[in-house]
Amino acid sequence: MHMRFFMREKKKSGGSPGNISWISVGLMRLKDGVLKTVRGTVLPLLMRPESDADELQRAAEQKMKTFDRNLHGGPYVLLYPDGTKITTIPGTEVPFTLNEYKEVVGKAYQRITLYICTAEDFFTSSQETSSESNSSDSEVIIMSPTSAEFNADYTLVWELADGESGTDSAAPIQNSPSVEILQDLMIRNSAMLQTAGCFRHVRSCEEKKMIVEDYLKWYIIHRNNTAIERFKAGLESLQFLTALQQHPTVLTPALCHADVKLSAAEMENLFQPEFSQQGSNRRAQEEKAMSYWADYLLDCEENDSSVTLEEVLMFATGVPCVPPAGMSPLPRLQFLCSTTSTFPMANTCANILKLPLLDTYGAFKANMNFGINNSPGFGCL
Repeated sequence: MHMRFFMREKKKSGGSPGNISWISVGLMRLKDGVLKTVRGTVLPLLMRPESDADELQRAAEQKMKTFDRNLHGGPYVLLYPDGTKITTIPGTEVPFTLNEYKEVVGKAYQRITLYICTAEDFFTSSQETSSESNSSDSEVIIMSPTSAEFNADYTLVWELADGESGTDSAAPIQNSPSVEILQDLMIRNSAMLQTAGCFRHVRSCEEKKMIVEDYLKWYIIHRNNTAIERFKAGLESLQFLTALQQHPTVLTPALCHADVKLSAAEMENLFQPEFSQQGSNRRAQEEKAMSYWADYLLDCEENDSSVTLEEVLMFATGVPCVPPAGMSPLPRLQFLCSTTSTFPMANTCANILKLPLLDTYGAFKANMNFGINNSPGFGCL
């Protein structure tokens, strides 16, 4: 059995070993029981992209002491902008490296700012935060909404596991039947909720609705605020944004996803066949394969197949639906010699689906189902 599958590989960015990049480092100090940044202390620091947390902490400490002779004492701790200690990528077990952090946060090295503080200040801050969290006499807000908006741009959002959505953890909180379970879920998801600015001490189960609403507002809007503003700035070229606001329904089909199911007729019209010369023996085989193709699409549409029309399109083009702007290049059908393969093949970069030439529809359908079901498609990795 021969199968061909074309995949786009995600390009790895970040510095290669031996390269050096500029980042920024600053100082945090304990003030009123909270770690706060010290203004005027941010300095540029030249580091290797593969530097780990220990190497970065030592370099930042040396940089600070070089430029501030009044900076004494130690040891020092390396911190994220929200005051948490840097050991791993937040929310994961992946050890911290500068290039991993840059990859996940999606920023240029020059826009990354990290901090150091004395171990004594960090320990005192952690003790006070823990003491306040365990107190049942007052409600403790770990982060204000303003801080959450700050972190939407400047704090790393953890990398999600395969198949996991950022809203998956909100459902158990919304459905928690008691305040005890709600409190347990808050602690379990504290890293996520702190990043969103909605981690707090809860006294009643009714508070879960507000917590979920605050989290979803952050996840959908504030977390993507920078991208949304840049998109709007691009639309403002030639006053396009103004025209779009005045006539919002004009470009709705192009800008908004519509969950429309594919039909067999649409799929048949979408793929244009490339036939051999008229009158040749191969042309007769190809026309028979085209009739099998039309019947196969109808079976997929009527759920009489283990494969859906969306999976057929995904196998052939790498997308499960036709984009609003159409497809380029236009999808095409080609035909395989029986000596080449009896299973379908695809070139997703060129939107080409290659059909096997078989004697019976039963064999054609079985081989199409097997080939598509056993080939990893885009979005299935």
